[in-house]
Amino acid sequence: LNANRKRGAVLSEPAIQVRRKGKGKQIWSLEKLENRLVDMRDLYQEWKNCEEDSPVTRSYFKRADPFYDEQENHSLIGVANVFLESLFYDVKLQYAVPIINQKGEISGRLHIEVLRVSGDIGERIAGGDDAPDGGTETEMQENRLVCMIKILQATGLPQHLSNFVFCMYTFWDQPEAVMVAPEVDPATSSPIAKEPQC
Repeated sequence: LNANRKRGAVLSEPAIQVRRKGKGKQIWSLEKLENRLVDMRDLYQEWKNCEEDSPVTRSYFKRADPFYDEQENHSLIGVANVFLESLFYDVKLQYAVPIINQKGEISGRLHIEVLRVSGDIGERIAGGDDAPDGGTETEMQENRLVCMIKILQATGLPQHLSNFVFCMYTFWDQPEAVMVAPEVDPATSSPIAKEPQC
């Protein structure tokens, strides 16, 4: 699911669930499946062409596992769309954003706080460009808006998905998603009750 899709775009994507005994589950996109199939074929050809049968070669083929996923396996609980309209009015807003799962159902709520820290919206038009075409670096700095979004807590989550919950978000000027993990008290191994700030 992607919150930034254009209207009319498909809201669900086909995915492949890979299950292995004792290894947990993985969710692969179609592109990842195609890439792994290529890896499997290459590995099979390499195995087929290998003439030596020694413990070293057997160990190599066991380690060259096309099902191994370098990233940790996490389950997507859902997507929460945070609207930033309150930044127009320079007020601090706390609200509970519904977390929508892959089936389109509410699977919990993400409690957040949105606040404009600096910058003025002035005569900007909602949905328009921040700077005119060909705007200079100075003009872009003058139009800069700094805001703070605090992720306070997530509530109402399904029990089976509540073990280690973290948020990943993207912002319009960031190329990569940012991960916000909960603060964990090492003595109790559970998330701290105070408000986490990102």
